[in-house]
Amino acid sequence: MPPIAPFDVILFDLGGVLIELAGVGRMLELCNHAFSADELWARWLTSEGVRRFETGRASADEFGVAMLAEFGLPIAAAQFLEEFTAWPKGVFPGSFELLALFG
Repeated sequence: MPPIAPFDVILFDLGGVLIELAGVGRMLELCNHAFSADELWARWLTSEGVRRFETGRASADEFGVAMLAEFGLPIAAAQFLEEFTAWPKGVFPGSFELLALFG
């Protein structure tokens, strides 16, 4: 395994815990409702493309291409990436107060 480059920040993806996400409905629409929201999350959480992107082993472009392939999305990778960046709607109420307990 090649060495991992040094980094300045570690970001924990807290989508759905601290950050409200809006992409599930759109993903289900793009997948022609071939599965339920629970099945979508299960596929997302076991996706090799997602894992590679979230661990910094894939570029955004590679991630977009992987999502099209894995989920059979009928849009261009660039469009998926544009929509994906809009998924975070905001911080859930009480998130900052919760984090303050640990700071």
